[in-house]
Amino acid sequence: MSNILSKDENIKDSGIYLGYLVLGDLKNKEDKVSIFELVKRLNKKVPIIHYRQLVTTLVLLYSIGLIDFQSPNILFNKHDPAQQTLFTT
Repeated sequence: MSNILSKDENIKDSGIYLGYLVLGDLKNKEDKVSIFELVKRLNKKVPIIHYRQLVTTLVLLYSIGLIDFQSPNILFNKHDPAQQTLFTT
């Protein structure tokens, strides 16, 4: 998986979709979750998750500031759109 999203790839196997599931899980359940608990929850929704998919997804979410890491937990960063933008012009 060299691209974030490929037209030849099933959307449910993409890092984008996994990111959607991770954010939905963090937002609905609690603001922090253990990496092990997250993998357990994701395996219920998406049967096969390769570690590379999960790492790519977490790096993507971290790089745009939606999650943060506090060993061994993943934290959901709440953003106020009026205060901060992801991209500057």
